[in-house]
Amino acid sequence: MQNMPELTQMYDDGDDSDPDGNSPWKSYCELFQIDPTETDIDERVVITGLKTPIYQYQAFGVYWQMRNSRTIGGGFVADEMGLGKTLLFLAYIVVERQLAFLWEQVEKSRAQKNAKDRTHLQTGETGSDAVCPSHEFYGKGWIACPCASRITSEFAAKPGVRLAVVPPSLVPTWVEQWDTHVDVTNSVLQMSLVIAHDGSNLPTIDGKMDHRDGRHAAVVRRVQANRINFTQRARNSNGHFYPDQAQVGQERILVVTTRDHYNKTWGTKFEYKTQVMPDDKNGVEDLYKGTSPGVVYGIAMIDECHEDWHKNRGRSAIAASLPKSGRPFIWGYSGTPLNATPRSIEGILWAIETLWPKRDRSDKTRTGLEQEQESELWRYCWKTLNNICVEFEKEVKKGSGNHIIFQDFFLRYKPFLTMLMIRRTTDTAWFGHPLIKLMPHVHQDIILAHNPEYDPKIEQFKWRIDSEIEEKLGVLRKEWRSGNPTTTAKMPVKFSFNSEARLRYRQRLFATFPYLSVLGAISHPDHLDLSVEELKKFRGVDEKRNPYYKHLQQITEKSPKMMWLYNFIKELDEIKDVNGEEQKVVIMSEFNQVAFILKLVRGKSWDTSRDLQTKAA
Repeated sequence: MQNMPELTQMYDDGDDSDPDGNSPWKSYCELFQIDPTETDIDERVVITGLKTPIYQYQAFGVYWQMRNSRTIGGGFVADEMGLGKTLLFLAYIVVERQLAFLWEQVEKSRAQKNAKDRTHLQTGETGSDAVCPSHEFYGKGWIACPCASRITSEFAAKPGVRLAVVPPSLVPTWVEQWDTHVDVTNSVLQMSLVIAHDGSNLPTIDGKMDHRDGRHAAVVRRVQANRINFTQRARNSNGHFYPDQAQVGQERILVVTTRDHYNKTWGTKFEYKTQVMPDDKNGVEDLYKGTSPGVVYGIAMIDECHEDWHKNRGRSAIAASLPKSGRPFIWGYSGTPLNATPRSIEGILWAIETLWPKRDRSDKTRTGLEQEQESELWRYCWKTLNNICVEFEKEVKKGSGNHIIFQDFFLRYKPFLTMLMIRRTTDTAWFGHPLIKLMPHVHQDIILAHNPEYDPKIEQFKWRIDSEIEEKLGVLRKEWRSGNPTTTAKMPVKFSFNSEARLRYRQRLFATFPYLSVLGAISHPDHLDLSVEELKKFRGVDEKRNPYYKHLQQITEKSPKMMWLYNFIKELDEIKDVNGEEQKVVIMSEFNQVAFILKLVRGKSWDTSRDLQTKAA
């Protein structure tokens, strides 16, 4: 379901045009001021504020996010792993910064009484043939000016700080991606990064805080909101319930943080006591002494959102509890958006619904519901999703396999995805060619010499594991003889291939790291039972105090696979990829121990700037 062609979002619900006759593709081309006929695989989109030209499909994702943000308040970017989701988000906030800056200049120009001092078109002069008087000043890499473009003029600027809540292990990756792609030297946009995660902020040479450290006093001043005394006059003039307002230019700031750091430190850093009003009240008599958040977020994203998909849990709970001043756009990023259940979208959907589209009830002639229904979100609320999922879960438990029922579920669930999600895979075609230009695929089987040094130890483990498997098989036979109705119709003779392979996982580990057979011996002073539960105890701030790190040199140097991998990565260091950037290595393993060892090796001996991504399936 997550790979439906409709999720490329190149068309709108079966109709390739909007009311004015512009397809999403043409609207995107107008936004970025590019030729809609230029669709070659080598085409890139240059964006002022980014050092890296991006693929057309990525730029189209930026346009779709800008449109969907203002239509429904957010959604999901679910491009397959390797298609550059992090770069897409950085491009999105850079373009939103461009939009905010352009609107600022347009409004200043329109406020000029002397026509000679106006550098932008006046209200009402927008049209298909309109040309911004300042278009030569901005040049290539800027989006179309809202004074001249119908598309851009429909996108109001979204003030406020940008927030990315990511897993702790990905904070360094985000910092690296920022440093690689974002042009912080641009004096007009002045993009700025804040690292709100103490463990990722290293002291400078002189021992002082880095200027990007979230604890730095200058950072706090840049991020905090403008405080406004809450009075009846302030409410009438500002038209919202919360007094905080974003400072000018805060849309240039990206704060990268984690769930724990936000909950324990960052989320309370800017709070202050003041007169506030409940969200659903209107009168000054409802004012009470409370806490104001002290910061305004314009855009917030949850990276790897499939890990926290329950509503009001984990990082999704942070999104739902963000300050409502500014009504931030909420985005979830994930390469596997429906990894477990159709409920995988509920956390972000709940957060969007919590923060959007409630209006500032300044129009007293209309009810709140009438104002909220201007948004499409009411059609795709969490309650409707929950009803669909409850029915689906009941059918799955029944095991009826009724295709008609599941087809009905699909038809009711599909609109949530087509409205809220954009997803492209490596198989997605882009105007008749692949999304990205790949180097020729070369498959090569690597045959490594066996290390016989630990064969006796491994053979001892084989005998032990055989005994364990036979013991578990005996338990199954005993259940069968007892007449337990949950057992198979025939007495089990042996485990299936997949089941036995899982039971022999330690032997499979020894094939990669034979020295683990030494540490697996019960008599060894640093004995390891090689279970996942044991490994969890070694994760934490100080991962060096464990047997894996203590014997890391033996574990790696006695492994033919590891030594081949080390030399292979050294060779990759000498060449660049198709975009002239450093090569990337993706290592996939279903064993947590392998991922943990690779992480320790990278931190101890491999250059930390190398992009080594370890994925444990």
